[in-house]
Amino acid sequence: MVSSSEIQRQRRLIIHAGMHKTGSTAIQHCLAGENIPEVHTFRLGQPNHSVPLTAMFGENPETNFQFRKRGLTATDVAAKRDKLNKSVHRQIQNKSAPHFLLSAEWFSRGRIPELQRFFDQFSKSFEKIDVYIYIRDPQGFVTSSFQQGIKTGAKSLFVPWPNYRKRVEALDGVFGRENVHTRIYNSTTFSGSDVVQDFFSWVGLPPPTSHYTRKNSSMSAAAVALTACYWRNSVGATGSPEKMRRHKQIMAVFKNLPSPPLRLGMKLVSKLVEQNHKDLEWIEQRMGLSFPAERTQGDDGVFEISSNDELIHSAAFFCPLLRESPPSIQTEDVVEADKLAWGSISSFISNLPAPSQANT
Repeated sequence: MVSSSEIQRQRRLIIHAGMHKTGSTAIQHCLAGENIPEVHTFRLGQPNHSVPLTAMFGENPETNFQFRKRGLTATDVAAKRDKLNKSVHRQIQNKSAPHFLLSAEWFSRGRIPELQRFFDQFSKSFEKIDVYIYIRDPQGFVTSSFQQGIKTGAKSLFVPWPNYRKRVEALDGVFGRENVHTRIYNSTTFSGSDVVQDFFSWVGLPPPTSHYTRKNSSMSAAAVALTACYWRNSVGATGSPEKMRRHKQIMAVFKNLPSPPLRLGMKLVSKLVEQNHKDLEWIEQRMGLSFPAERTQGDDGVFEISSNDELIHSAAFFCPLLRESPPSIQTEDVVEADKLAWGSISSFISNLPAPSQANT
């Protein structure tokens, strides 16, 4: 007779490692709402499992931004960790599915001690652990990461390199290279041209049946430039609940302004690629594939920014949209451009009605 512990050992754990800016949010929200035959997606209080896993396995997790902004102490986080561990144990004990699933960007951050603690705990309950990670090309990654940084309070241009080797080599070392599966993030090659459908097909799950919508859509050039100007000249991206509602209201206005999409310029990206060519060569060799050719500059109606001065000038260029006027060059001086843009923004938001609590 096979024991219950042996039945648990025969199970497979599927990990969606979720490299940033590769459709992770859409996948996570679909998994949270999908009833997949023979699969149990862990329920940890939110579709993205990154914060719960940080609480469970992170180094000094109380220092994590998500916990600090909620005012949680080390004692609070320890209590949260205990509660999550009990929940995970119950789900493993009580769910009979042969496949379990976790989805979190946390896995792709390359912190080996944390990943090892995770593996040591979960490998006791699963015979096989498979890790799936989409890999995004440098230009797409740095552009999307830059936009995400602006959304959350960045004030200036920055170009974060993906650090491919650090991410993937850590996963290889902990889970075994043969169990870490990589795929280029490229919508033109996806099953159904959709990352959610592609992920389900890739890991061997039946196609999703629940309705889902794309999450974390890209910001327009105007939204990026005006948001950065707003953060540079206002109180910043944190504060009281009332201030957070105001921030959200203003971001919604910027988001809806008519404007072309934004991309970091090829000159800037090419320099970054040159500086990190060994890392790029490593990941292409690891995947056994090369990224598609880089998109050429200024060929498709996309607004490109290649420096922090251009980001500041762009805010001045787009600020007439707040008056329902077409974008126009305001000045060649960068300091004056920032003043002009902020003057337009502050005048506009002073006339906005107070946001309701329903906007939180």
